[in-house]
Amino acid sequence: MMQSVTDELQTMYINFDQAERQWLNRFDDLISHVDKANSAFAKALPIGKAQTLKDDVEIMSNFTIAAMGLSAVPAAIAVPVVIGLKKLAEFVDAATAVIPPSPNLMAVKNNILEIRSAFKDTTEHIGGQIVQLLEKSKRSSGTGTVQEINSAVGKLLLSPIWYPPPVSATRNPGLPGVFEMRLWFRYFKQLSKMSPSEQMFGGIDYSPMFGRFKEIGFEPSGINIIKGYTPKGWGWTAEGQLHFAFKALNSYGEKHMKYSIPHKYPAEVQKYISLGSPMNFMGAGKHDTLPPSSLTWASVSL
Repeated sequence: MMQSVTDELQTMYINFDQAERQWLNRFDDLISHVDKANSAFAKALPIGKAQTLKDDVEIMSNFTIAAMGLSAVPAAIAVPVVIGLKKLAEFVDAATAVIPPSPNLMAVKNNILEIRSAFKDTTEHIGGQIVQLLEKSKRSSGTGTVQEINSAVGKLLLSPIWYPPPVSATRNPGLPGVFEMRLWFRYFKQLSKMSPSEQMFGGIDYSPMFGRFKEIGFEPSGINIIKGYTPKGWGWTAEGQLHFAFKALNSYGEKHMKYSIPHKYPAEVQKYISLGSPMNFMGAGKHDTLPPSSLTWASVSL
């Protein structure tokens, strides 16, 4: 039976390597879009009264993708794989320990660069565990049955690592504009905290910002952006009180802050997950509550 375990580990490593490459490409796509969004945002920021702009760097540096669900969380990627590896390790060598990634890597990350870095470090760690276990399995004689081995594989196939989003999800040329608007929505929060007098007579020129909105065609319902007088002269502004315009833009942004990157599990995996909360296999020490899984490499589309 040991040959079956070895075969499973070899299959796992090959697929793990390919899936990691795909995920990293998707992250790189997103990072490129975010960089373009940051650049456009920075160029169009209102001019004047620098203290009102003190949060723009923080807004950009903490830009989040509240989108990729479990896939953006290293713990969600790691835990099911580690559970499956621990089960396979029992058939290789009872004394073999499979070590989870460090707590720091398992913690939820918000910044897209931090997510990518944690993902890469987590997959490097898990890949190393697979290699070590594979080398031991080649030198061992295991006792696991086919059913037991399949059960272990069924658990590790619950990880999002095997199911990266399609290329079309992150190669959309319109994504930089989508992400830029998320930055503006955050910025409106800062503007809406200012008093009406600060906004109208604070020596701030909003022309670059509203000019940018004209360029990208963003004029949400209820906000009429016109060419009118600003404290710095004639330029694009919002009709009426800027304070109420910013309030309305902020309210609009609250409803459009999140953007979901399409990410789907294969039908067989989704069917299993629907039996209970994904938290059943994310939480520490909860893996023993998992119902039996019949997932195999043949039942999922990689």
